[in-house]
Amino acid sequence: MLRSFLILCATLLPAHALDVLWTATGTVTSANSAFGVSIGNPVSLNVRYAPINIINTTITSGASSNSLVRTSVYHGNIRLRIEISAGSKQWVSFTETSTHPFISSAWTPFEVLSADPNVPSGPNRGDLITFRANSALGSTFEKFNYSASAAQKAIILRVLDFAHPYNLLTLGQFPDKAILTNRISQMTGQVYANSEATALNFSITPGSIIVGEYFPPVDLAIERSPFGGLNLTFTAESDGWYALYGSENLTDWIPLGFHPGLLNGKRTIIPPTNLPKRFFKVERVPPPF
Repeated sequence: MLRSFLILCATLLPAHALDVLWTATGTVTSANSAFGVSIGNPVSLNVRYAPINIINTTITSGASSNSLVRTSVYHGNIRLRIEISAGSKQWVSFTETSTHPFISSAWTPFEVLSADPNVPSGPNRGDLITFRANSALGSTFEKFNYSASAAQKAIILRVLDFAHPYNLLTLGQFPDKAILTNRISQMTGQVYANSEATALNFSITPGSIIVGEYFPPVDLAIERSPFGGLNLTFTAESDGWYALYGSENLTDWIPLGFHPGLLNGKRTIIPPTNLPKRFFKVERVPPPF
């Protein structure tokens, strides 16, 4: 007999929340020859998505407690971007979605299944996060290195914590920069064309996984100041911090100062003029304290 009960979550994310960014490395474990890579080739991975609001979390259990599973429902446009590089090849996907229940019974680009942390074994053992991109279901592919015809393109990534007690995921918490990466037991991925029988498979080294925030590029407007020197103007969100860097060769950059964002969204700074050749850039950075 199935039992379900609902836990409502009222957490709202702050405005201008930064995207979550996963980076990791691993190796190819098997590959169809049309992908142009070999077993053992190094793999690098970037996954980026928008933090979105949690509507509720449902806990459903079966006849025995070891089949208990927690599933969250989210709201918002996730803007899921997956970038995979292996050898000299690359695959890049982008998926948008609005309101979806992220459960296994329907297509979703992002799925979160959290097991009961008190149950050491069973069919739903462990916490699972699944990232998906599929051209047949709306995903677009900026790059897809595959030498044969590919009517359907797809990427699947699976992150698993099967070491009891399971605490990779927090009930009612969307997987964000605070996720406990040291709880990840296994991460695997697959790029396939047409069907999973024609695939590139790879494994990710758990210790290489880093989860943080994605800081988008900052557009910089440069003007000569009427008082001499330069004015550098950029959009600076009120909850952000920005670093000014200078260089003499466009290769070696040194920090020249940190600046908080402003409520009106625009900040103008005057860089130092004592560099023999002056190149400047601005990047959004974590708070310097």
